[in-house]
Amino acid sequence: MKKALKKPAIRWTIRYQLITAFLIILLVPSLAISLTLYEKAKAQVRDQLLTSAEQSVTTADNFVQNSLQVKIADVNYLSKRFNASMIQGRFSPEIVRVLAQYKGLHPDAVDAFVGTPDGTMIRAIPKANENGYDPRKREWYKKAIAAPGTTVMTDVTLNSSNEAVIVIARTLPDNSGVLGVSLNLANIAKLVDIPVGHEGYVIILDRDRNYVVSRNGTPGTPAQGNYVNQMYANDSGQIDYTFEGRAKKMVFLTDKLTGWKIAGTLYTSEIDDAVAPIRQTATWIVIISLVVALGIVAFSIRMIMKPIQALRRTTQQISQGDLSVVIDQSKNNEIGDLARDFALMVGNLRDMIERVRDTTDNVSAASEQLSAGAEETSRSVEHVTLAIQEMATGSERQVNSVNEGATAIHRMSERVADISTHVGEVTQRLDDASKAAARGNESVIDVVQKIYDIQMTVEHLSTVINQMSVRSAEIDDIVVLIRNIAKQTNLLALNASIEAARAGEHGKGFAVVAEEVRKLASESSDSAQRIGDLIVGMQGVVSQSLEVMDQAKQNVEGGIIAVDTSGRSFSKINRAIKAVARKMDDMTSVTEQLTHDADAVVAEIENIANISDEAAGNTETISAAAEQQLASMEEVSSAATDLTRLSEQLQELVARFRL
Repeated sequence: MKKALKKPAIRWTIRYQLITAFLIILLVPSLAISLTLYEKAKAQVRDQLLTSAEQSVTTADNFVQNSLQVKIADVNYLSKRFNASMIQGRFSPEIVRVLAQYKGLHPDAVDAFVGTPDGTMIRAIPKANENGYDPRKREWYKKAIAAPGTTVMTDVTLNSSNEAVIVIARTLPDNSGVLGVSLNLANIAKLVDIPVGHEGYVIILDRDRNYVVSRNGTPGTPAQGNYVNQMYANDSGQIDYTFEGRAKKMVFLTDKLTGWKIAGTLYTSEIDDAVAPIRQTATWIVIISLVVALGIVAFSIRMIMKPIQALRRTTQQISQGDLSVVIDQSKNNEIGDLARDFALMVGNLRDMIERVRDTTDNVSAASEQLSAGAEETSRSVEHVTLAIQEMATGSERQVNSVNEGATAIHRMSERVADISTHVGEVTQRLDDASKAAARGNESVIDVVQKIYDIQMTVEHLSTVINQMSVRSAEIDDIVVLIRNIAKQTNLLALNASIEAARAGEHGKGFAVVAEEVRKLASESSDSAQRIGDLIVGMQGVVSQSLEVMDQAKQNVEGGIIAVDTSGRSFSKINRAIKAVARKMDDMTSVTEQLTHDADAVVAEIENIANISDEAAGNTETISAAAEQQLASMEEVSSAATDLTRLSEQLQELVARFRL
């Protein structure tokens, strides 16, 4: 008996391989998909917030332009109503009446006034004493005089009431003075107080980098922050900066009318706060999916390993010689096919062992008969010797004894012939068993080829599903394009609504069209969202299909390993049968030798009979022949003993199997 190979301390079993493979297949794609979706959602939220900020900045810019253009138009109109003939000192009645009427109709106008080349200041509400106020030294007067016939605007300044104002000014048609309107920025600040995100807001800086509108700065004071230089380096763009220790992001543009910088600023933490529910939802989805998938994996591994372990226990019983076990053949898969082929092999082996056992019984019985015949022949020879010694009793008694010996030898020869026939049958049965084992091995090879064909089919199907995933990604890009078009259309609708509002009564029809365009853009965005959701769902199904394909590949590879193990078992059985065949060949040689010896004994007995008939007085010759015959019987007895021993060894081999 060969010593069993020592098993390693840690076995890389199929169960561990399947668990490891499934864990990798589950964890890697799940984490990759979750992180990808989270980053994509974060990018979309960031883009949405930035788009919202851009829209807020654009809206604030429109409000500023609309407000200032109205005032510019008012200044253009008022300047044409005055001339040098109306200037009659600080209290010029015609000018004061118009200016007072204008100020009363426009609460956002802090003051309306006319400055003359001689330093006279005519106000809508005249002051009792100007206290040396000289308009010619003021920025609004200087800019208007420098550009006659053009409406100019000053930077943000603080008036005598410490209010942040700007002055819109224009020379009178005859250059007899400069008309100015002081505009309170509080109304503009209310118009542009548009929220950006949750905590964000809009800020406006003038050409001199002073605050016009700001929640954290006083209008008219210089702007502070590391973002200011970046804003004035470009006409528009986005800036990342830190304010009071918190990261912020700013979207800005330059107002074409005033040259002001209008910006929307928000905290970047709002992006993380916005995607936090998505992150939590994705985390729970991954956890639940992993729990469900692990349950499915455990069930699948159990369904795979249970029949394999049952088949392994069966092979262990068979390896110990128990051929009476019943193999479970109920599975309708490759393992079931293997079990049925294995059961067929065990059945053939059981039949072969039964035939071998019957043959060994016959050989044992024949050897016992041969041994008995040899003993009987020995006794006959002894009788012949006694007959020779007692020749006085007569030759007739000697002849009778010789005849009895010849009859026994003939029976022995017939038994030896029977033994030779049985040994030939045993050899034939062993040859049939060897062929059956070879056919079983060929069947296993055929099963392996079929499993490889299945593996090729699964790989082809996996390629097709991958192509489907690529097409889904292309459709997703088209959906993104539709969303962008919807956003642009919505923005155009908003601008159209603003233009319609500015057009007044004449723009109502255009406002209706703009509203319809906005609804159409909203519906397009919703449709694109639904299409995107469908694409995401389909991509999830494709991912699950890829996971199932990978699982099928692992199952096919496990089947190949199991079938290969069975093939090696067939090879071991074939080698064992060949070893038994070699033993039977040796026993055949022994029986042939026994037959040859039996023939020789028969010939000698016949010679003795002839001599007994002829030699009445040749007692010495008969005695020598008797001695020779006794020696031959001893050889026959020895051969019978060897045959008995060989048959006992064969019975011991057969006895190892339990049918």
